Amino acid sequence: MPTALEHLRALVAINSFTGNREGVVACGRYCDEQLFAPLGFTAEHIPSEVAVRGDHAFFERPGPNTVVLVGHLDTVYPRAQEIADDFAWREVGERIVGPGVADIKGGIVVLWMALGILRERNRELFDRTGWRVFLNASEEGGCGDFPRLARARVPDDARACLVFEPGFDLGDGRSTIVRARKGCGRFRMDVEGREAHSGNDHAKGASAIRELARRVEQIESLTDYERDVTLNVGTIEGGTAVNCVAPHASCSIDLRVWTPEAMQRGRERLLAMAGAGEVASADGASRTAVHVSELPGYPPWPENDASQTLADLIIETGTEVGQPIESTARRGGSDGAHLYDLLPTVDGLGPIGRNTHCSVDDAATGREAESIDRDSLETRATLAAAVMERLARS
Repeated sequence: MPTALEHLRALVAINSFTGNREGVVACGRYCDEQLFAPLGFTAEHIPSEVAVRGDHAFFERPGPNTVVLVGHLDTVYPRAQEIADDFAWREVGERIVGPGVADIKGGIVVLWMALGILRERNRELFDRTGWRVFLNASEEGGCGDFPRLARARVPDDARACLVFEPGFDLGDGRSTIVRARKGCGRFRMDVEGREAHSGNDHAKGASAIRELARRVEQIESLTDYERDVTLNVGTIEGGTAVNCVAPHASCSIDLRVWTPEAMQRGRERLLAMAGAGEVASADGASRTAVHVSELPGYPPWPENDASQTLADLIIETGTEVGQPIESTARRGGSDGAHLYDLLPTVDGLGPIGRNTHCSVDDAATGREAESIDRDSLETRATLAAAVMERLARS
């Protein structure tokens, strides 16, 4: 535990916001030199297809009956946000607070601890099993190339995939793992308008902002809680100046669904919004135009027998090591969605986390920053090591 805490503190101190290429690369190099090379892993660092993002990191110890272990290097917090919110490593009672301490640097440390525990407990078994660690450089922002790179590195004899996103506390000593996840579709809408002086030539203008405002209502009206389908316009921007009819506007769209069929329906509805706009200039000479593009996201990871069987094995192992575990289906995406169809996959094996993606502690409003339960580093590593041992033996 003392060494694990040192490593976690060092990783949390590295700002690895998805858009901070230098920080993400530094995080990957730290994992290479300080965590996995000492365990006998060889490293492969592959630049992301998006130039401003970091390098994906793949670590391998060759051998038969491979177990695949997955995490990511990036976090959601820009450096300026960490500074503004005074968000840094601190220990508060039994909690450890800090950027990425749960999502997912704590998970990387649990993964490393579990490998180390198994190596000490049964060196022969550890050495004769294949191990591969996949760390995505841009999981938080969606990534087009990591799924392809990861799938290509799953050997035919691979037995299971364990993903180290955080688990969550259910009370009474119970905690969660994840057997299925919603798909996360990402889209961008761009609107072209006709610029004009807002005083002298207002009638000549076709406002892209006005068009986009109408489209935002149309997009969010597609949310259907009965079918558990949600659409969210997360960011919006547009225009050039207050005295100019807006020539352009854009927004980002998040689509969450449980099934491939629902994802396809949502995709078709959003892409069908492209074309001629509703807003025209008062003089009739100009009209807005709408463009919709699909961005990298996460496919649905539906309930399936292979993941359920692996989840049952983990629940059984949890009972043996004194940790009651329940499997859940979650609404957030993860890299497990890219691999579940190749081999049995379970997520949520990282430490017990709270308030992921939140950087503010404010008792007056009830807000708490991202944190983990300190002791869960040890308990979750013990669980993961026992699961790895069963997978390597079976």
